[in-house]
Parts: sequence; structure tokens; C-alpha cells
Amino acid sequence: MPIVTDFDYTLTTIDVGDALCDRFAPPEWHAIDDRWQRGEVSLPAAQREIWSLLRATAAAVRDFVATTARLRPGVPEFFRACRERALPVYVGSGGFDFYLEPLLEPHRPALAGLYCSRGVFHGDRLALQFLTGLECPSCAVCKGRLCDLARAAHPGERLVFLGDGASDRCAIGHADLVLAVRGSQLAERCAAHGRQPFATFDDFFEVMRLGGLG
Repeated sequence: MPIVTDFDYTLTTIDVGDALCDRFAPPEWHAIDDRWQRGEVSLPAAQREIWSLLRATAAAVRDFVATTARLRPGVPEFFRACRERALPVYVGSGGFDFYLEPLLEPHRPALAGLYCSRGVFHGDRLALQFLTGLECPSCAVCKGRLCDLARAAHPGERLVFLGDGASDRCAIGHADLVLAVRGSQLAERCAAHGRQPFATFDDFFEVMRLGGLG
């Protein structure tokens, strides 16, 4: 059973990218994000504008992530259960390697793949490098295309997708079961879709029960 999961506010208790922007960018970044949420620009286009406003060194960002970002309760147990059962876990995110990789490093043995964009620091400025091959007109890393990639690698198996936000909507219709963060945009979109089997969760102990891993 392949599992495809988003990162920000799915595996984590906060949206780490948003928290970084709140800390190190001026408030104008919210207006740019609103344009992406309304579908007026693609996520990469919005991110180029948003992250150009950021003023922080790699060390400042690393320290902020280490003291602020936390995985949801049950995530370590979830990764351990997947590894013990040889269930492949694919992490896909519109976020960036400089904060995903440190938080996921203890759990890398459980991951079949990690797909995200890159950020390279030059002093207190950040240059973005977007992943190619899994993008779509809206997303930097399309969760629907990632689900298709995971399904192709494990044909005939049930596929579960975990997510929360607007960048996860492309997974609807590409997974056998969607597990959405309770109260999230993804949960609302699944309910409106009407044909996508889904359930909601607050922590990964619930995810394990819903996915038959408990």
C-alpha cells in the first residue's frame, strides 16, 4: 500500500513555510499568497515573489525551524510502522529542502521518495530552484502526478493520500482514500467532490487507525 503525503501542516503542526515568511518577510507576502489561493497565479510564480521578500541567513532559518517546527503527534510511530510493514511513503511538498530535510532526516529510512523544491542561500537572500517533472499549471509539485507516479511503481495496490491545503487538491480522484486534516481546505474539497472516499484526522495515531496500521 503506497502512501503519499504532503508536508506542511500535514506532517507538521504548523505550515513551516508560512511561519518562516511571517518571521522573516514583510506582511505584504500575504497578499501574494492570496492571489495563489484564488488561482490567479501558479504556486511557483507566487513563491518567487514571496520568498524574494525574505531577509534571513541560512543559520537564522535553521535556528528558527529547530525551535519552532514540530511534527504532528504520532508521526514518528507512523513512519516506524510503515517501515516495519515495508509500506512505501512518498513525501511531496510545494515547500523547500532547507526545512523539510532537517525535520525528516530521522525518518529517511521510511521514505520511498522526497519531492520538493530547493532554496539556496546567498547571504540573507534566497534563490529558488523548482523541481521539474511533477509540476502542473497550478502546483510546484503536483500531488495528483505524485500519486500517479507512486501507483505506477506499485500497480494494483491501494493508494492513500494525506494532505490539508489548496496545493493538495490535485490528489482528489488519484487516490483510493484521502485522509485530510480535520477542518482543512482539502477536507472541504473532498466533501464537495462527492465521489472521493475520504476521512479526517488530527494526529497520526488516527492516521494509523484509519489506514489499518494501528
